[in-house]
Amino acid sequence: MRNRSDPTVRAPGSLLLATTVLLAGSLAGCGTAPQPPAVGVLQFSDSQEALAGGITFHLEQQLDRHFGAPVLMHRNARGDEQVLMRKAAELVDAGVDVIAAIATPAALAARQQAVGHDIPVVFTVVSEPVEAGLVDSRASPGLGATGVMGIGTALAGKALETLVRSVPGLRRVLMLYVRDPSFAGAIRKYRDTAAVLDIELREMEVASTAEAVAAYRRSRPGDFEAVIELSEPMITAAGDELLALSKRLGVPAIRAGGPGLGATMALGVDRFELGRQTATMVTKVLTGTPVGDLPVELPRRVVFMLFQERAQAIGYEFSPAALQLADTIEGLEPKTTSPRMLGEEP
Repeated sequence: MRNRSDPTVRAPGSLLLATTVLLAGSLAGCGTAPQPPAVGVLQFSDSQEALAGGITFHLEQQLDRHFGAPVLMHRNARGDEQVLMRKAAELVDAGVDVIAAIATPAALAARQQAVGHDIPVVFTVVSEPVEAGLVDSRASPGLGATGVMGIGTALAGKALETLVRSVPGLRRVLMLYVRDPSFAGAIRKYRDTAAVLDIELREMEVASTAEAVAAYRRSRPGDFEAVIELSEPMITAAGDELLALSKRLGVPAIRAGGPGLGATMALGVDRFELGRQTATMVTKVLTGTPVGDLPVELPRRVVFMLFQERAQAIGYEFSPAALQLADTIEGLEPKTTSPRMLGEEP
């Protein structure tokens, strides 16, 4: 394993532990004990905290069986792209063996910083890894990176269908979007589904988080009955303003691909299972499988989530239809229904 300048074990959020894990010294008659592997976990924004925690948990479990306690270095850019690049460079400079990167911006930053250092990147929730330039193809990644795709594109149409079924009388929906090839497929699916369902999709193009915040603030009562939160990091970072809009106008928001920060409901992946799946790919790399030989995977489980605490904070009450459709109601006791496999009907 590599020489490392940061031997601190870190886990995200409430899991933060600072434990020194320098393993040195000699085994009787066997010389110096080998260093455990070091993995950097890089996230772009706070909305990915739960997933980062899941990846860290499963890495600790899996790598300990192979190597003993791993060195885990966690970095969070808090939604700032310049900070993200610095955090990625910190992990490279620390000599990690693999970087686990959450979402497209983090994956691109990790790949850019890892060039010339022979550090593989395992990404997760990247919507279009080929279009983003992270891999040659899903079957044969080949560029020093592989991982688990995001399925916001695959779920976009289904998310709008679920929104219509969950909000009686829905006719008009707001959607902010960015000009980014990685999200073109999802935007197209939302438009196509809206046309089929006879829903008026009110689109607003933004180029930054500040523009997204301003767009939400300009919204007025009666403009729409619900919001689609595109799973794009700049829009996600405006989640607090989306919650403020929902409270001011009394409208719900849905997101495809994960919970985000401002959505009151989401159709997305099972985050605990996604953490396990991502950690398993990292473990395969560390146990000798070339990163280019690991095909890009799809998440294995999909759930429809309602966020009760967010809804209560904005004074919104879920319809009986939404409560019936939900697999998980966060803030209440878990439902007994099982998460769907990818492709199953809600």
